[in-house]
Amino acid sequence: MAERALNLSQRLRPSNNRGLRNKFVNARVSVDEYSQFVRAAEREGKIFGEWVRDTLVTGSTQKVSLRAIFTEVIATRLLLNEVLKPIVTGKQLTPAEYNAIVQRIRTEKFEAATNVLPLYNDPLGVKA
Repeated sequence: MAERALNLSQRLRPSNNRGLRNKFVNARVSVDEYSQFVRAAEREGKIFGEWVRDTLVTGSTQKVSLRAIFTEVIATRLLLNEVLKPIVTGKQLTPAEYNAIVQRIRTEKFEAATNVLPLYNDPLGVKA
């Protein structure tokens, strides 16, 4: 019995790689949303509560990285447009012209991404 109690107390302690979880978060959802969440947890082979927690933690940090990725995609698009135009028209870019294009894109890419994002109906869940 003492061994069983020891196992129980070990199981109730937080694991070494995380702190004590003692705060609660809740939200009201519809029956359909709840079913959707349960199915998602099952697909990932996770206990429902852990799936919800992981989704919240990931979602709270993921938007920043998705926004950064989107901004870099837009910067690449701008660079391609700026560099391909002279090639198509038969003009050769000098190294100084290329460097000026790259520098301008570095300063304008955030504004460009902010302007383009609403055109995609905000697929990343990021408000511009």
